[in-house]
Amino acid sequence: MKTLLHLAAIAACATLFIAPASAGVLYDNTNFYENQFEVDAFQFNSGFATANSFSLNANSTLNTIDIWVWETAPASGLHVDDLTSVDWFVQYDNGSTNYPFDGGFAGFGTGTAGSSMTGTFVKAISLPGDGGPEVFDIYEEAIMVPDLLLYANQTYWLTLNAGVTTDGKPVYWDQSNGGSIGYIWGGGNPPANVDTFSSGGSESFILLGDPASGSGAGSTPEPGTVTMLGGGLLVMAAYLRRKAR
Repeated sequence: MKTLLHLAAIAACATLFIAPASAGVLYDNTNFYENQFEVDAFQFNSGFATANSFSLNANSTLNTIDIWVWETAPASGLHVDDLTSVDWFVQYDNGSTNYPFDGGFAGFGTGTAGSSMTGTFVKAISLPGDGGPEVFDIYEEAIMVPDLLLYANQTYWLTLNAGVTTDGKPVYWDQSNGGSIGYIWGGGNPPANVDTFSSGGSESFILLGDPASGSGAGSTPEPGTVTMLGGGLLVMAAYLRRKAR
């Protein structure tokens, strides 16, 4: 019996160190998906860029950028994710009221399909076009980024550009009309010539990571961790009482 209690105590305490905390939502600009991915979208292939503002309530570590994109649906009718890579930038706000998104880089990189970017099909839409209906496939793209420390109450800008597709066709960032301020740009790669941006509707994205990182206080334990801690302590207490007799 002593051996069983001893092993149970060790197992309960060990789970405290191997159970990872799940990523939390740092910022959500999907506007509760009110537009249903059917209103508008802005191109971010090479020569085009789209930027959106955001700020956080606490010092946080960003590790995933979720975006929703429009891709031209293939004639085959099969849902194949054509986005192979996209460049992303997180920049500081420079305080300008006209073009505020060139205040220096907090981080940047490239999301690449099959390694640092995963696409999930959401739905197909058909919209009226000049030459007849235009059909698009909507994808949620999860871009994994190196841990990026961001600070509370600082305005940042998330910019996407240089999107590459397997079929060479344009790819677009879905417009959500969320709380962010959005800018669109057609002509070159950021951060050069940023004065060519013009204001546009903000886009669909969610930032994920650890909202407690860098706050100066220890990370808040998740409920499951607290439960395991209590269980481990109870088992250890029972073992020690048993041993003392």
